[in-house]
Amino acid sequence: MKSVEIKLGTRESKLAWSQSQWVAQQIESKNENLKVKLVGIKTQGDLIQNIPLSQVEGKDFFTKELDLALLRGDVDLTVHSFKDLSLDRPNEFCVAAVPSRENPRDILICSEKIDQRIKDNKKIIIGTSSLRRVENVPELLSSILPHHPNIELTNIRGNIDSRMDRLFLNETHERYCDGIILAHAGVKRLFDNLNEQLMLREKFKKFKFMLLPISENPTAPAQGALAIECRKNDIEIYNAIRKIHDPLTESIINEERKILRHYGGGCHQRFGVTQFDMSSLGVVQIMKGKSLKGESLDQYFWSKKPIRGEENIVSLDPSDALEKEVTSNSSEIKKAIDLLVNAKNKKVVFVAHSNAIENLSVDIFKVHRVYVSGLKSWRKLASRGIWVEGCAEGFGFEFIRNDIFSKMLSHNIDGLEKCVVLTHSGATADWSGDEFVVCAPYTLSLRIKNKNYLTITDVYISSLLEFDTLKTYVSETVRYACGPGKTARKLNEKGIKNIQIFPSKQEWKKWIKGE
Repeated sequence: MKSVEIKLGTRESKLAWSQSQWVAQQIESKNENLKVKLVGIKTQGDLIQNIPLSQVEGKDFFTKELDLALLRGDVDLTVHSFKDLSLDRPNEFCVAAVPSRENPRDILICSEKIDQRIKDNKKIIIGTSSLRRVENVPELLSSILPHHPNIELTNIRGNIDSRMDRLFLNETHERYCDGIILAHAGVKRLFDNLNEQLMLREKFKKFKFMLLPISENPTAPAQGALAIECRKNDIEIYNAIRKIHDPLTESIINEERKILRHYGGGCHQRFGVTQFDMSSLGVVQIMKGKSLKGESLDQYFWSKKPIRGEENIVSLDPSDALEKEVTSNSSEIKKAIDLLVNAKNKKVVFVAHSNAIENLSVDIFKVHRVYVSGLKSWRKLASRGIWVEGCAEGFGFEFIRNDIFSKMLSHNIDGLEKCVVLTHSGATADWSGDEFVVCAPYTLSLRIKNKNYLTITDVYISSLLEFDTLKTYVSETVRYACGPGKTARKLNEKGIKNIQIFPSKQEWKKWIKGE
């Protein structure tokens, strides 16, 4: 049977072309005898590079020319980064498909010179064109970069290549940047294009990376998602495109864009909002920044947070009920040193708690890729001069697993070895799997302060060790609260029914107070 060719309109930048090629491949794989031809179209956003996005008048800065081509019938479909689409689209169009969303996080890409510049106490220059990042990033970066340096943001525009090139300039050059912030999804899509990989591999060997946490830096609404549009009356085209649609991604993106519409839309906004589905644990929505009116928009939304009734709640924070004792394990410390000092290649190191590195030299971590369980540990490691690439944000290792082992971030490591997990002796059994080598440089012991806790109705559990220590001293009907990570999964496995999930202990305390 003769194949049918349809035309896909796309911007001509390397990133746009790469993601459009991916879309074309996906459509062809789902539609036998259908061929998709890419048609490059220059947009105003590609031609004007010397004006910050926040100063551009009007809308459809990146889509107007694609829209005209689709209206005229020059092309049959167009592909957009969903975050670039204005809220009000031409009536003649429809979004035929929203493929599964890529990682929505921002990524900080830094020059190899940044370590020395931090050591020399120089101001660290970070490039971005986003008002959202200007609002949320400086304080965050000052706390998670090694030794907590002073940060200065500078406006940059241009394609990914030209932005990366600024990291190779002489420090005295007016365009020099120590780091640039980009959407992780865009960099990954470009890297996944085999034609671009060779160039990026060479550059990436000289870069340092940080995946910025969503909890402190939620992204632009719809960041990481693609929108594939066609004309409403082209039913056959619509049906062909629809085969690569992901309803869950579309639902999440629509919720984020509803919030954007509520506050006025556009690239002038100074807030981010990211929603993600945690399967049976519910939907999390994080918003941070300021509205155009200057009002703070910082909030967590958790779909399965219980409704607080009029019942008399008597809560318990285990930190008030338990005495903790941390002791070092000399044999496990030696094991960790041997693993990391004598490693032939870079290793991924996951620090489950900052206590795990108390008896280890900072120098041990300098050549390895370090990840942590949460922001508190990240900031503590950063204060000691350790470069951390990212964290699980309290959602458990699975929340960041794909990033840790991604080809993009580990491509320059020949034969990436197993992930070294640093935790306490009571948690080693939780890390089963061939990809882990577990070390327990410390032992955590808990002792109950007071055995009279039968009147407690609600208790927040940070770990299985806290649960095991407290369970015989509280009522069988007590409601346990915890974060959505490993502890929640383990409690479910134990058959514990009275489990309430909160993004953090702080959110649980707000619920207890009825806030």
